Parts: sequence; C-alpha cells; structure tokens
Amino acid sequence: MTTLNTIMQMTRGALCGVVIALAALHVDVAADAARDRHAPCPGAAEAVAPRVEVVRVYNQSRLTDASVAAILQSANRLWLPYGVVLEQGTTADAIAVIIRAAPARPDGKTGRMTLGTTLFTEGHATPYIQLSLSAAEQVAADAGTQGDGFLARPGVQRDAVLLRMLGVALAHELGHYLLDFSGHSSDGLLKLSLRARDFEYPDPARLSLTGEQQALLCRAAVAKEIR
Repeated sequence: MTTLNTIMQMTRGALCGVVIALAALHVDVAADAARDRHAPCPGAAEAVAPRVEVVRVYNQSRLTDASVAAILQSANRLWLPYGVVLEQGTTADAIAVIIRAAPARPDGKTGRMTLGTTLFTEGHATPYIQLSLSAAEQVAADAGTQGDGFLARPGVQRDAVLLRMLGVALAHELGHYLLDFSGHSSDGLLKLSLRARDFEYPDPARLSLTGEQQALLCRAAVAKEIR
C-alpha cells in the first residue's frame, strides 16, 4: 500500500477529533434497508433512485471483519436519508478506505487529532479515504479522567465507542467525496469539529446535510452518470 500512503501526503479534507462522551455502540440499520428509500433532489420533479457506492477497505489495524462491517453500517445510517448505500467490494471504481493503526499525530494547524482524511487533487475529491484507529483511541482516552472514563471501561465497550467514532468519521469523509466538496459547514455532518454527542449519539437528523449540500450531492450524482 505504499502507493496509497504516498498519495495521502497530498491535499486532504480533514475531520478533527473532539472531546467525546462515551457510550456503547448500537448498530441497528442494515444497508439493505436503504434500497427502499428515495432521496429527493432540491428542485427536482422526481426523486433520485438509491445508489450504491462500493468501498474497498484496506484494514491495516487490529479491527476484525465484523468491526469493519459495523463501521460501514454506522456510516450507512447517516447516509440512509439521502438514498446512498455503502457496500464492500473490489470493483475498479470502488472507494478505497484505509484503516490505519500507525501512531497518530495532531494536525499541524489546529493541534487536534485527525480521525479521517479525504484526498483532493486539483480541487476535486478522489476515492481515497483514510481513517485512523490510533487517533480515535487517543481522542477517546483524552475524553476524561474520571473513573467512568474510556480507559476504565471493559474492552468490548471501548471498541464499541471506537467503532462509532470511526463510523461518524467515515460518513463525514464520504461527504467530502460524494459532494466533491472540500469545505465545511457550521453544523451538520460536514461540521469541522463535531461535538461529543455527535459521536455518542450519531443522529441522522442532527448529522444532516444542508440544503446546499444536498443540491451538491444531486449535481455530483448527475455528473457521475454523465461520465
């Protein structure tokens, strides 16, 4: 994966970690459920049919296949309202998602840990997303020093928290790619620094796309069909 690692040194859109409250993971939405949903495009006379986005996961961490599936399910829950279904696969046009365990470093500008990045070249998003398990672990460990903090919890609960964090991070980075948009909004899924409750309770109603972002999603989908 040296080629991917080299590519990742280029300009990226980033999701910065924040202090989070910790809770157990609940993954209760399957990708199959999204197939029956339709996401209307602003100003369109008809709804946009659900579309499948294939992701190819390169797991370089200790996470199991089941854990990876849980991360995708969590991200799917946030994209369900927009008719986007994420599935694992190895097709030529699959979005590469690299889950790394290498020691994480704070962002040079903000000083915050970066949970995820999306590669941008020449102003456009490319299908290369990187998630950092070690960054998630560091953010969670720094969340508090009380007895009920992250490190005091059983291993299963700690991993549940990490999967939830990475699911939100993946959904955020997919926003950059699917919208072909490197910026951030003041609220919602593409907010630069998500709040504690956004990781603890990743509610699709709160972690939503703005009207402008929904329009971008529709335009990007049309452009992809034309290509």
